[in-house]
Amino acid sequence: MKDDRRLARLYDGLDPREMATLVFYHLSAGNVVEADRISDLVPMKVYRLPDPEHTDHFERLRRLTLYFGLEHWRYQSCCHAAEGAMIHFYHAVNISEADDDIAGECLEAWQMWESRLLSLDAAIETVCSKHNVDVATVRHQANIEGPYRVLGLGKVDPHLLAEMTQAFDKVLEGNS
Repeated sequence: MKDDRRLARLYDGLDPREMATLVFYHLSAGNVVEADRISDLVPMKVYRLPDPEHTDHFERLRRLTLYFGLEHWRYQSCCHAAEGAMIHFYHAVNISEADDDIAGECLEAWQMWESRLLSLDAAIETVCSKHNVDVATVRHQANIEGPYRVLGLGKVDPHLLAEMTQAFDKVLEGNS
């Protein structure tokens, strides 16, 4: 006991970094007993922090929203690019047969991207419903107004719907 008080006085006034350096030095020199004594003198601190389950779930919701928003705006930009190209070819004055083929491909691309947007929207609705998350809040946070409105002939793609639902589930369940 008497040695513990002397030891405490010997190391009194050292900051945490200096004490850690001393512990490190004594451990590297093979003096485990002295390292343990110094470690016992380090003051204990109690920290308060938000519930980790709350923080983790909030972070997963945030990641889901970012993921959905990034995919939505990526698909939306591709859809608009295909739509713009298609409109360009349909309004061109002297359109050749090759240009007509390209315009047809642009129409197909536009329909494909619309299908992806519709599938993405169906996936976020499915996942939000499954996890009791308000889909309108997710859309609002991603700066997306309401569900995607179909402009062309796009339809929900069941394969992409399943893939995106699984990907969104993984994000919300913390498996990504």
